[in-house]
Amino acid sequence: MKKFILLGIFILTFVAQANSSFNIIDDDYSMKGYCLGIGKAKVDKVDEYSGTTTFKAVLCRVDNNVVRNVTVLFDYTDVNTNYDVRKKLFFIPVEHLSQAKYNSDNNILRIEMQMRGTFHKNLPDGFILPITSKNIKDHLPYAKIVDEDLVEVYGSTLGVPTVSEDEFLNEDY
Repeated sequence: MKKFILLGIFILTFVAQANSSFNIIDDDYSMKGYCLGIGKAKVDKVDEYSGTTTFKAVLCRVDNNVVRNVTVLFDYTDVNTNYDVRKKLFFIPVEHLSQAKYNSDNNILRIEMQMRGTFHKNLPDGFILPITSKNIKDHLPYAKIVDEDLVEVYGSTLGVPTVSEDEFLNEDY
């Protein structure tokens, strides 16, 4: 019986450590990502032009890396933080990502976007929105969410448009 208990503890410890650290720098600016299960966000401005938006997320995907129960540091401050955390929410940056760094020791995911051109200059840096078909369609191509991720976090795809993991990773948007 003790062996089974020790084995169970070992397995739980291994599963708890499943999120492994990564640091992705993408000079081609083709990295994409999103987060689901968003908690209340906080904005910390360093000055007029810089700072971070911080929030908790149940799941974040950056290309093929999936991390769970993380604190997200988004290196931009122009994000709507006035939303109802009781709703099923997702976060997307307005542009592709240039860097994503996850530290499994403190469970922090820090993400940075590519520099924006004039096409997106009047948009916020990122969106935290309720998961609805309209919000996903309105924010394409950046709001493509893998079906398995929605099922893991919310128990279903919520009837919204989704993509497979292969489509998310291989589709040229």
